[in-house]
Amino acid sequence: MKKLCIFIVIAFLMACSANKENKQANAVTEKDLISSWQTIQGGDAESIMFGDKDEGYAFSSYLHDRPFEAGTWKLENNKLILILDGADRTVVYNQIKLMDDNLLLIKEDGQVEKYKKIPDQD
Repeated sequence: MKKLCIFIVIAFLMACSANKENKQANAVTEKDLISSWQTIQGGDAESIMFGDKDEGYAFSSYLHDRPFEAGTWKLENNKLILILDGADRTVVYNQIKLMDDNLLLIKEDGQVEKYKKIPDQD
């Protein structure tokens, strides 16, 4: 009986460890975000574009085909942080999920924003 209990505890610890590694492996990276995204739900803009390191990790959002907000962005501790130009304001998304070409951003207050990746125009 004692051996069975030890086996169950070891199996549980291994499962927890594998789950933690899987979550870290599925973490969204800068490369995942660098693209243009169409707003599906929530958010103030109709689309947002995340630039790469060569562009200083800049972002731009658009409303009615006109610039809406712009600034820089960074990923830090699995959070997306937008630093808005000229507003001395930041927007923090505490949860970021990427499922195929869909991006889900959730703020600390629970506000949800959903985006769909806009295909490249090659």
